Amino acid sequence: MTIFVIKLLNTFLPIFHIVATIDYGLYFLKDDPFFEKTLRFLLSISISFHIIYTILRSITFKHFPIASVFELLSILALAIVLIYFYIECKIGVKSTGFFVLIMVFLFQTLSSANITYSYEIKSILRSTYVVIHSGTAAFGYSAFSIAALYGIMYLMLFHDIKSKHFGIIYKRLPSLETLDEMNYKASYIGLFFLTLSLIAGGIWLSKAIHQRSIFDPKIIVAIITWIIFGISCAIKKFWGRGGIITSYLSFFGFMVIIFSMIIVNIFLTTFHIFY
Repeated sequence: MTIFVIKLLNTFLPIFHIVATIDYGLYFLKDDPFFEKTLRFLLSISISFHIIYTILRSITFKHFPIASVFELLSILALAIVLIYFYIECKIGVKSTGFFVLIMVFLFQTLSSANITYSYEIKSILRSTYVVIHSGTAAFGYSAFSIAALYGIMYLMLFHDIKSKHFGIIYKRLPSLETLDEMNYKASYIGLFFLTLSLIAGGIWLSKAIHQRSIFDPKIIVAIITWIIFGISCAIKKFWGRGGIITSYLSFFGFMVIIFSMIIVNIFLTTFHIFY
């Protein structure tokens, strides 16, 4: 019965997310009060079912769902939507949700279409340190992805203002100052979680695989990412500057993450491949 519920939720999660995404898209395009009133309600529903799905899957299969690429995609989708929801509630801006939720829908759709229901996983993936390390890394990289999106929005709006093109981007996106603040909050959240991930990973590395080097490509990329977003946060926090500089840093940091996910996994040797 539980497996049936898990499969049912897995089927409907992309539908819940696309409904919320469309609602945010219509609000962005039309600025209709009706759509604005339904945004958080629909998003809360999709988040609630996603959390229930994740908990049920974890309990039923007795591991945190990071044992395959497609399990991880669902966790990334959940992390992105949770972090976005927090930032939206904190700052009170809803007009950027459409761009973030597109990513959530795509990740969950890929996951739902390809995920399996196997009880057998490598024993290393049941380690508490690995769960903490991988879970916090997922939240960290998700927050950085959101920061990069806000950085891109900032650059788009800045270009429109500079070129005196007052179209829908100018009319519907929040001010440059607000986008800069949203970028900072997402970067700060990502920095917090990636720091926890590096600490948990370091403890696990010393206990479980003594023969491995800290110069593993994924560790190096994670440290580089941490430095990039750390500099971005420091510029905003201590020098009171942001805008163009932090937007470009966020985008560059996101490209480093993409490099890690694609190039490192395919072409470089790393002990982070457990699937």
